[in-house]
Amino acid sequence: MSNLARTSSKPAEWSIQRAVGERWGEFAAKQLGLRLDRIAEQAGLHIAEQLDQALPRIIHRDGTEQHFHDLLDLLEELPALGSGEAAGLAGSLAYLAEHLDVPGLRRWTVTGLRAYGQHPAKMLAYFRLDDPLAARSLAHEQANVRFATLHNLLQYYVDGLLGDHLGLSSCGQGALHGPPLRSVVTEGGLFLPEGYSVLDGADGSALYRAAAAHAVAHLKFSPQKLPAAGLKPMLLAVIALIEDARVEYLMMRELPGLHALWSRFHQAAADADGLSFAGLGCRLALALHDPDREDDNYWVNKGVRLFREQLSEPGDYAAFRRIASILANDLGQMRVRFSAESYVPAPAYRDDNSFLWDYGESQAPPPQQEPLQLDTARMERDEKDQQTGHGDQPQAPPASVSPLQVQVRFEYPEWDYQSAVERDAWTTVIEQPLAVKATMSLAPPVSAPQSHRNLFSMIKARQLSRSTKLTRQWEGEELDLNAAVAARVDMRSGLPPDPRVFKRPGRRLIESAILVLLDISESTNDCLPGRFESLLDAIKSATLNLGTAMDEAKQKFAIHAFCSNGRQEVSYYRLKDFDETFGGVEQTRVRALRGSCSTRMGTALRHAQAMLAEQAFERKILLLVTDGEPSDVDVGDANYLIEDTARAVRVIHGAGTIPFCLTVDKKAERYVAQIFGDRYLLLENPQDLVAQLSHVFVRLLSR
Repeated sequence: MSNLARTSSKPAEWSIQRAVGERWGEFAAKQLGLRLDRIAEQAGLHIAEQLDQALPRIIHRDGTEQHFHDLLDLLEELPALGSGEAAGLAGSLAYLAEHLDVPGLRRWTVTGLRAYGQHPAKMLAYFRLDDPLAARSLAHEQANVRFATLHNLLQYYVDGLLGDHLGLSSCGQGALHGPPLRSVVTEGGLFLPEGYSVLDGADGSALYRAAAAHAVAHLKFSPQKLPAAGLKPMLLAVIALIEDARVEYLMMRELPGLHALWSRFHQAAADADGLSFAGLGCRLALALHDPDREDDNYWVNKGVRLFREQLSEPGDYAAFRRIASILANDLGQMRVRFSAESYVPAPAYRDDNSFLWDYGESQAPPPQQEPLQLDTARMERDEKDQQTGHGDQPQAPPASVSPLQVQVRFEYPEWDYQSAVERDAWTTVIEQPLAVKATMSLAPPVSAPQSHRNLFSMIKARQLSRSTKLTRQWEGEELDLNAAVAARVDMRSGLPPDPRVFKRPGRRLIESAILVLLDISESTNDCLPGRFESLLDAIKSATLNLGTAMDEAKQKFAIHAFCSNGRQEVSYYRLKDFDETFGGVEQTRVRALRGSCSTRMGTALRHAQAMLAEQAFERKILLLVTDGEPSDVDVGDANYLIEDTARAVRVIHGAGTIPFCLTVDKKAERYVAQIFGDRYLLLENPQDLVAQLSHVFVRLLSR
């Protein structure tokens, strides 16, 4: 059944909207209505109706506007679940709302996804409250053992261990499918998870103390910000594991009671995934912590032997680093696979180890050396970014860190047309910080003043208000039936009715959010025929011209770019976001673009749509500028990425966004209509790109 058929009978106004409007205003009520409409379209009307019935209880329990917005963020992610899982959770929501606040509900949901990400039947049982883990997780969240309730006690605990004051803050779970949270240690503060899952440890209070003590051990005994350039991700992980054990040994020499505290969380971690990198790491961590531990794995025993031989000089960091290098080399010889995206330090009290490393100018981990093995999550942020607080909406990075200065990872599905299967979490988008030379000019873009003024005038003209019927008016030529019925219901309920029950002709402004997505693959570096400038130079000039005109017209827009190097590395650059002006810094980012790698178009479009979905505007436009068909280094079937991109475009259009493609590929007729239908323009002369990009934009505003 189509989305249209499923949602054709959805109400004009959800029952909860009025209560929300009275409490937090019409804008909050409109937000809620739009999101419920979107859930009805994507997940099904029955799921949206179940949520509508459960919302009053949640609003009553969590009476702050911040919790209301947290709830909207959670509801927005439900369609990302399977339809069965979303229905199961929606059906249980009324009961859960009686026992959990919104942060607890989010953690309870994340626990089910973490535990049963590869087992849909078990996950559905969890969301229906038919699984024992669901009850244990519910009781765990009801205990309310969270950072907020333990903050004061933890502050005394940390200051006492360190002998100095260390500021404590919390970091929250981002996307539902995000990895487990870990603490983040900095020289000036400690970021602890706002709450731990029951999977991390049943005793949350002890887990917080263990995490705090481990952080203090790093601050006392670990070197800071060592250069990570040139080191493979697996080597970094092994060095961090050995360093964790070393500083804990030094800390336990001063405070022997910490051994029992940390021991409580080692065994559970070491029981899983015996021969994977994560499993071997957990087994080695336990063996290094417990002198009486016996393991039957040669690599684990070798690590224990080398570590204990060096304990006569536990302060010699360089010696322990050499041990880590030996162990990492052995893992390479054993062909043990490592994925930096899916790896999370264990046990749960340990930090993300960002305290140890300096990744250079970008402050981001080095690129992947090996293919990824990612199976469970649809959208997953890189662990390092979650701990530093950079997340979807709920979290913010520490002060002075911009979202454009950190590396963030997301996972998306991909469509395999041959087997008719959508592979969950198959591709990884990496939001890359853009390297900008300090010497680059921040001057305004160079463009013909008259053509720029003409473009500005055309944009302003398309922003003129349009004829419409204004509803809920004090007076007018027609009766507003919806308003009249609502007023009658109020009167029958003993409430004062709203007297605005008329319609009249009027004009209103159509507000739009536009995202311009630039393909910056290697082929854009080719020079234009008969000219010394490249196609990318023309794209940048057109973008600068268009962006300046849109900025002057007060248009809400963003400019992003992408390229790819296999499914595990789709690089994505946010040159200008919706909440930024198109000033010198943003223009310099555009000028700094360099073409490289390939064009995994479907994944980039999905990520761009996720950005647009956050914008509360009536009309949303996604404008792709490209020079060729979808392709990538790990795909041999020419139709594979074309079919995947076509599916992504259909989903985007179904979500209410207008997708449009401007291509300069002369061979595009073979595939572009298959992907975009009639929403494309084939530009035969790339030298006309500046003018044509502007004209396409104006046409889209007129739709």
